[in-house]
Formats: sequence, C-alpha cells, structure tokens
Amino acid sequence: MPLKHRIILALAIAATLIALAVSPLLVADGVRAWIWWTARSEKLTVKIDKVEAPFLRPVVLHNVSLTSAPNALFRIDARAAQMSVRLNFKRILLRTRDRALRDVTISDLHLQIHRNAGGKDFPERVWSSWQRLFPGSAKIDKFDLRVENEAVVALIRGGALSFSEVEPGRFSANEITIASPLVRQTFSQLHASTRWQENHLTLAGLGLTRGLDLQSLTFDLSRLSKRNVATEFDLDAFGGNIRGDISTDWRTQPPNWVVAASATNISLSQTAEAVGLADRISGRLRAGKFTYRGDPRDASRATASLWTELSAPAWRDRQADVIMLGASFYNRKIDIQQVYIKQRKNELTLSGEAPWPNKWSDWLTADFHANVSSAINDVADFANLFGGKRDQFHGAITVEGTIDSHARKLSGDISASGTSLKLFGWPVDLFELDLNIADGIADIAEFNFKQKDDFLRVEGKIDMLGEQGLRGTVEFAAKNLAQYSQEFFPPIPGHGHFDFYGRSASFAGLTLGSDSTAISLNGVANFSDPQKIDISMQPTTTIGLGTVATDCVNRVDIVALAKNAPPLAKVDEIKMRGSIFTGISEITLRSESAEKTYRLFCPNEPNETLSITIPAK
Repeated sequence: MPLKHRIILALAIAATLIALAVSPLLVADGVRAWIWWTARSEKLTVKIDKVEAPFLRPVVLHNVSLTSAPNALFRIDARAAQMSVRLNFKRILLRTRDRALRDVTISDLHLQIHRNAGGKDFPERVWSSWQRLFPGSAKIDKFDLRVENEAVVALIRGGALSFSEVEPGRFSANEITIASPLVRQTFSQLHASTRWQENHLTLAGLGLTRGLDLQSLTFDLSRLSKRNVATEFDLDAFGGNIRGDISTDWRTQPPNWVVAASATNISLSQTAEAVGLADRISGRLRAGKFTYRGDPRDASRATASLWTELSAPAWRDRQADVIMLGASFYNRKIDIQQVYIKQRKNELTLSGEAPWPNKWSDWLTADFHANVSSAINDVADFANLFGGKRDQFHGAITVEGTIDSHARKLSGDISASGTSLKLFGWPVDLFELDLNIADGIADIAEFNFKQKDDFLRVEGKIDMLGEQGLRGTVEFAAKNLAQYSQEFFPPIPGHGHFDFYGRSASFAGLTLGSDSTAISLNGVANFSDPQKIDISMQPTTTIGLGTVATDCVNRVDIVALAKNAPPLAKVDEIKMRGSIFTGISEITLRSESAEKTYRLFCPNEPNETLSITIPAK
C-alpha cells in the first residue's frame, strides 16, 4: 500500500477513535443545546439536571421539568424523574419520514394541563413539533395526570401506560376522577390493553364499573399539527350501547367542537342504580341520537339536534308506554319537531318553533309557533304522570289547537271539550272551550263549566297585550259554594252576573244563600294591579255583624238573627283586598258608627268564623 494511502487510513482510524471517545459528550451537549433552543423558540421553559448519552445506547435525562408561559392557552407543567430516549439518527441527520424517536421510557411523571380561556395559543409550528416527537413505542412506569378546562377537571392517579406500533401495550390506573358541575364520578383499579397505530392511541377492554364497560376509546392525534384532536368511544352501558365521536378544532376563534353520539337499549333502572337514585325507575332508552357543532361556551351560536325514545318509562307509580322527543337548534332558532306521549288510553302530541332569545325575559315577547293535539281518555292516569293525585282527577278530555306569535301579536285557535270530569277535585259534567285569537285579541266564543245545576259561563274578548283587558260577561250558579272553597264558604248556594271592562268588573244582584239566609250585593272589583285587588260591595239587603273575639277569621258564615234578639249595627259596605296569586287576605266591614278589618287565615293566631246576620223573616 502506498505511503500516502497508509497515512490517510491512519488519520481516518484516529478520527474515528476520537469521535467514538468524545461522542457521549458531543451527543449529550447536542441534545441539551437542541432542547434548550427548541424550548426557547416555542416559549417553553425546560430544566434538566443531567444528560447521559452512552455510545449507541439511549439518551438518559434526569430530573426533567417543562413549563409553558403563564399566558399560554394551555398551561403545561410536566415533571419526570427520568427519561430514556432512543433517537433515530437517520431521521435526524437525513430528514427522512421516519419517527425521530424510536422509543421513550419515562419514570415518575407528573403532568398538569390547564386550559386558559383567555390565553394565547401556541404557534402552529409548536403543534407540528409535538406531533413529530411521537415515538414508535413508549412506556411510562408511573404517572399522575390533571387536566382542567374551566369547570371540568379530570384526574388520573397511579397510572401506568405502554404502547407500541409492533405489539399490544397496557394501561392501568389506581383511580380516575371526573368532576364537573353536573357529574362527579370516580373509577378505581382500572386495566386495559393499548394499540398505537398511525398516531391513533386506542384503549380497549376497560371495565369502569358494574354495568359500564368501555369497549374501545381511541384518541386521534394524527392532526395535532393542525390543532385538531378527535376521540371515538364505544361503551357498553347498562344493558345497551353508547357510541360517540368528539372532535375539537381550536384554530378558529371561538374553537369549534363537533359531537355526535347515539345510544340504544339503555336500561333506566340500571342507570338509576348506578348514579345512586333511591326511587324506583324502570323502562329503557330504546334509541337516542345527539349532535352538536359549535363553541360550548356560546351555545346560542351552535347547531344541535336531539332525538330520543323512551320505552315503558316508569318512576314510582307514574308510568307511560312511550315518550318521544325530537328537537333541533340552528340559526338561533329552537325547532320542537315532536313531543309525543303515549300512556295506555292517552295520547299527547306537541310541536313548534321559537327563536333563541338574547335574555330570558325575551321569551315573553318572542315570535313562536305551537301545535297541540291530545286525546286524554283517562285524565286521572295522565295527571298522575305529572305528579297529580289520582283521586283529584277523572274523565276524558280532548284538546286541539294552533298558536302563532308575530311582532308581539298572537293568533290561532284552541278548542277543548270533556265530559264526566273531575279537575283538581272539582266535579265537572261538561267542559267546553272555543277560543279564537287574532292580533293579540282572544275571542272567547264559548267557555262552559257545568256540574248538575251548577255552571260557569264566560263570553267576551281579552286584549292580551294592551290595556283593554277583558271585555265580556261571566255568569255562575252554585248550589253549594263550600264544594268549591270549603275553607272559606259555608254550604250555601250562590249565583251572580259580572260585567268586565278593562281591568275592572261590576256586578248587581250577587246572591249568597237562600230563603231566610239570603243576602244580595252590588259592587265593583278593581284588578288593574294583580298584587292589589280591591273589591267593594254594598248590601241591598239589611245585614249585621256578629261578635268576633279576634281579628283573624278563616271563614264567613251567614246566619239568621233570632226574633227576640236585639238589632245589630247595620253593615253598609264590605271591602275585600288581596292578590290574584294568594287570594283574599283582608275583609273590612263598615257601618255608620264603626269600621272593622279582619285578616284571613292567620298562621300563628287563633282563627274564628265571621258571622254575617240578617233579620229573621
């Protein structure tokens, strides 16, 4: 071999030996410098106590901590006792499409991720860097994870994870907790297998609790560089199945969430038992679908739909055959496609639409459209479904109608009828209603309640938005007023005729009682303020007032004065005050010599009967 070639070979061997001797130092310093430079450019802070880089062996980092800036969209705080990284120098030096990290092993990892709603997002290159650092396989011996998103917190304690592109891995956790304003649940001693393929991490066979098994949970991280993360899950839940897809894209502001979920054959009794409800609940969620697209923090600008069908739902002694609900929300409008309730002999169907108001008070003036159709052949059973007492209801009733509102003006038609009824304990032989609404004026063409010889008839018009109030007549007759208000009225008959105009009413010949105990009254009622109703009555028959030891009364009685009894002070006027919501609260009786006010139904004082007397005949 020529001398020149020998010298070149000797220099090459010497250079190789020197490189091998100093490579651990070069690689260690190079790794530390690269991590520092990359973290600095991405506004991350990384601290490493020690870096070891044995020749042709994994790089080992001791006591590693990584934190993001306080004003970042995702505040990250990660700490690990040790990291072992096997690098792919071919990918690093030649920039091939292989993974830069072949294998990563982490010991004792503590990771906290807090989403800061007002924070600044990382540049897109940061997310690209994170995605390029996904390894071919990884093993985390022990880790604790805390993820916070405003009011939602997810915790993993005592976790362990391994995954690989060539063989199955394992996941385990001593405890997983999910806490939110609506749900707080903890799962313990969890185990699952893992699969890592094309940047998709799947957990399979995760038994959460009795009746709740997660068949698969897949995290799609393939588009992390585009700031898009998706999750798919397949859950066996309480005898049925729930499947769903959740993805979020935070490139846009506000961030866009897409949710699609479906459920089939879910046992309501098993669900109630799992969440700890003591009441007896049965039935099944036969089918359900839910979709949502938008920002959860501003639901008014989102698009959503819901369809659900409950089969034989029952709670305590309330039961139905079918309950279906279909609704959608789009363009700030709520569309109730169908609310359907089937309960043995009873059926109710509702539908309608209304805009989403800017504030809750706008519901009262918002435009809307509503349809109702019902055939309630067992009122007691139907009332019981909504909490009513069976013994307070009876009979059959039908309701049909349509109501529209536009520019604060109502229009539509409602008709209802029923026979052999009992409503809230009141017997009703016949009930009829025919109501027509146009331009905010409700025309009561027919409104009849009839029970044997008792009746209530209403005719007139109601200005539902203006100041005209009700214009019409109300006529009633009752053989026993105590049947309708046992606490206040004695068992006496009564009949009368009222003329309503605006927010007041007048009446003449209002008669209470019969034969020797009948009194007749004329008067005026003012209800312009629903909280302060005033009624003024003048007796057209001579009446007096019996002696009452207290100013608290719980009922009024009419009695005939004995023939030999001395005459009592004549009552010239009776005034009543109260509220449309709470009823009459005060009664004042005025005579020529005095005026006396009585309170009704005093809660903490003795109450007596107020006796109104009439001269013996």
